Amino acid sequence: MLKGSMANVVILVALLFTLVVLFYDITPFWYEGQKDEAILHRDLYMMNHSLTAARSYMDTSLSYSVYQACYDTLKNLDTSAGDDVFRSDLEDSIKSYLNRYRKDEYYFMSNYPVTIPEYTTVTIETLDPLKVKVESPSNMYISLEHEGSERRLETKNTMEKTITIDCYGIYKKGKEVHTEINNVIGDKIKEKIDSWPDTSDALPKLNELENQVKTIPELAFEKTEGDYSIKSEFSEAKVEFEGYEKSGSEPYKNIKYKVSVKLKVSVTRHDQIFPIYNGSKIVFSPLTMVFLFEESYSG
Repeated sequence: MLKGSMANVVILVALLFTLVVLFYDITPFWYEGQKDEAILHRDLYMMNHSLTAARSYMDTSLSYSVYQACYDTLKNLDTSAGDDVFRSDLEDSIKSYLNRYRKDEYYFMSNYPVTIPEYTTVTIETLDPLKVKVESPSNMYISLEHEGSERRLETKNTMEKTITIDCYGIYKKGKEVHTEINNVIGDKIKEKIDSWPDTSDALPKLNELENQVKTIPELAFEKTEGDYSIKSEFSEAKVEFEGYEKSGSEPYKNIKYKVSVKLKVSVTRHDQIFPIYNGSKIVFSPLTMVFLFEESYSG
């Protein structure tokens, strides 16, 4: 009985010793090799997951960069710009936003920093659908020091992604609407000018003529065409006299008018909503192309 009790005591002491060894990270000499190998496997495992997480982060960042770049480009692009200018402006904007996301090191689980080098080339391979390729001359990597030696893993820092966003479609629709307005507005304003008197005892009141211009339905309107909502509203309608003849008490003759209009036109696709920064805060918003139509007509 005593021998059994002594055996139990020995086992208990051995277990306590083992717990102390584990607690203080003290490893017997005969286990050092296995411990180093376990640490190496652990580090490589975590480093590999860090790179995977960083790539996923940048993949998502690319989507957000495209959303914001499309929003900004459609807000600021001149409607006279061709496809090459649209593509170039969009590429530059995507690159700018994407490099903001990668500017600082990406940390996986707070302890594993991944270095993401700068993206130097952004190429829009197709506009519809929007397929984007981003490239960097350097690899994404993670590096850890262990007992004076470096452990480093790398992966390519390039991405290629097709994003469901009708950026180019809105741009094309905006140019189409601009052309339609340009083709219609001249005739409609000429019709209005032709209805005004060229001979009169008193000069017509310019503010009343301006109000008549604002009632032309083809200039200020809201409509839907397919997926797109189109709105045109007057920013300004101005009427001036370009000339007239006046002799004594005779009526005014050969009255000439100049009409200047500014229209604020927007083309929106409401069924596609994206997170964007609108200048003051992050909001979920549809993409909208906005342009100012400005022209003068005489008659």
